[in-house]
Amino acid sequence: MSTSTESSSISVSTADGSFDAALSRPATPNGNAVVVIQEIFGVTKKIKAYCDMFAREGYVAAAPDMFWRDERNIQLGYSEEEVKRAMGLAKTFNEAKGRADIKELIERLRADGARKVCVVGFCLGGRLAALAAASGDADAGIGFYGFGLENEAAVLGGTGAALQLHYGDQDHFITTESVEKVKAVLGAASQAEVHRYAEAGHAFFRPDLKDVSSQLAWERAQGFLKRHMA
Repeated sequence: MSTSTESSSISVSTADGSFDAALSRPATPNGNAVVVIQEIFGVTKKIKAYCDMFAREGYVAAAPDMFWRDERNIQLGYSEEEVKRAMGLAKTFNEAKGRADIKELIERLRADGARKVCVVGFCLGGRLAALAAASGDADAGIGFYGFGLENEAAVLGGTGAALQLHYGDQDHFITTESVEKVKAVLGAASQAEVHRYAEAGHAFFRPDLKDVSSQLAWERAQGFLKRHMA
């Protein structure tokens, strides 16, 4: 593991324009890449910090601007007005086009030399990461508190994809009942991992790893990547 990373950005072309992706490059690449999918607040400092975390483990890490069709490179905080604005962007977000953007970025990373690509996402991104892995767009997926996956049986049902999901039992947006439904949708034969954290709420995973739940989730994510991205 190296503590050195290089930050930059790339532009990715699509059928209806191009979007930016924040990029963290490792000092010692392992030949694989991670796509980091944002929450509803944009590609914020926190999202870029996640990219740096993965880059320090040897992965080229890229975080695409998912809201570029509405407003480019937005970075919102947690004030009442900013949360309202973020919720509005989430409502107008075209998921099909967003998933296509993720696929374009994955293909770009592979063209640039990545052997395997894992999609890692948070909240909105957690949902998209799971769908990217289950649909075969990515080699693996790690989803943190991805919402609505219990309604995605057509994509997730019995998936054999390399998939790891993380949920907090104190999440006020995603109930433990919903998490159990996700496990049921995945099916008993699925190789997907679903981890719950008794003391954690929504958006519990922090890049500073100061709490026990974040530390355990990070350990599990690293182990998952080592198993599936070799």
